[in-house]
Amino acid sequence: MTNSSSSARTVAGAAVSLGLSLVGFSLPVASAIAHAANIVDCIIWSVIALGVQLVVFYVARISVPDLPKRIAAGELAPAIWLGLASLAGGVLSAASMTL
Repeated sequence: MTNSSSSARTVAGAAVSLGLSLVGFSLPVASAIAHAANIVDCIIWSVIALGVQLVVFYVARISVPDLPKRIAAGELAPAIWLGLASLAGGVLSAASMTL
């Protein structure tokens, strides 16, 4: 029973992190779709949004050592930290596209 409980906790942490990161990425992409002049403009802003998410991931790793390993080990707090950091980066990125 312990093995399945540990597995569920691992999946939950990864799901939280991935879900919030996807929301953090989709917000600026939605903003790009809404405000882009053409498809090329939309693609450029989407690539910038992806770059912001990568930067957020590496910045989040500075404050939490072994972040991916800790999420894979089932720790929920680092997963929530990464997900919320990604969400914050996405919100700021989306807001900057509307200026």
